[in-house]
Amino acid sequence: MPLDEATLESFPEEIRADPGLQSFNDVGSIAKSYLETKRMVGDSIRMPAKDVSAEDAQKWWQDTAPKLAERGFLETKPASPENYEFNLNGTTPEVLKNDPLLKEYRTIAHSMGLSNKQANALLGEFGAKLLPKMMPAGPEVIEGEAVKAAIQEKFGSQSTKRLADYQSAMNTLKQQYPKLNDMLKESVGFYNGKAISFFDHPDMIEVFSDIGAKMAQDFGGAFGGIPEGETLETISEKIVNLRNDPNFQKLGEEAQGEKLLPLYKIKTAMLKRIEREQGRG
Repeated sequence: MPLDEATLESFPEEIRADPGLQSFNDVGSIAKSYLETKRMVGDSIRMPAKDVSAEDAQKWWQDTAPKLAERGFLETKPASPENYEFNLNGTTPEVLKNDPLLKEYRTIAHSMGLSNKQANALLGEFGAKLLPKMMPAGPEVIEGEAVKAAIQEKFGSQSTKRLADYQSAMNTLKQQYPKLNDMLKESVGFYNGKAISFFDHPDMIEVFSDIGAKMAQDFGGAFGGIPEGETLETISEKIVNLRNDPNFQKLGEEAQGEKLLPLYKIKTAMLKRIEREQGRG
C-alpha cells in the first residue's frame, strides 16, 4: 500500500511524485531504507573519474588500498624495506637477510609498492629464468679421463715415467709440506683454455716430475740435495755422534728413526754419487 496523501503532503513538493516512494508503505520503512543505503555507501569504493589527474589518482589509491587490505582483497607492501621476507631454495634465512644485493632489491621493491608475495614471486622468476641467461657460461673443465688424455698428449710415451717421477716428488715433498697435495687439488688453473686443478695440470706435472727425477738421480731422495761442504766422512761422523748422544738414546725407536732419516738420505746420495763417478771412471 502506497503512502497516504497526508504523509506525502509532509514531504518537499519536488520529491512527492518520485516513483521511488511508491515502494514504501510508511515513513519508518523510508528511514530504514535510508540508513541501509548510507551504510552501503560507507562500505563502497567510488571509482575515480576517467580524466582524473595522476596526483588525484595516487591519492585515491592511498586512501583505497588500506580498505581493500583490511578486507583481505589486497596485500600491501610492508611497512619498510627491511620487513620483506624472502624464500629461496637452498639459501638460509641468515644469508637472505644479509645479502647486499637483496638489500638493494628490498628498497626497489618497496618503492614500487610490491607486496611480500609479489616481491618473492618476481625474485623467484628472475633467479630461475633470467639470471642463468645473463650469467656468462663457466669454462669447460678437464677432469677424469680428460686429465689422462691431456697428460698423454703432452708427454706421449714418457707419460708413465713422468707420472712416476711426479708421484715420487710429491711423496717426498709432503713430508715437509703435509698440506701440499690438498692445496694443489683445491687450486684451479687453465690448460688450453680449460679449467683444471693444479694437481692434475700437465705443466705442474712436468715441473715436479723433473724435480722427482733429479732427486732420484742426484740426491737419493734427500730433498735439498747434499749440503755444501759435507763429505762421506763428515756425515758418517754425524750419524755416530747422534747415536751416542744421551738425549737421542732416551728417544723411542720411531723418534730415533725420524732423527736419523735425513742423515742417511744424504749418506745414500753420496754413495750413489761416488758409485756413478767410479762407473764413469
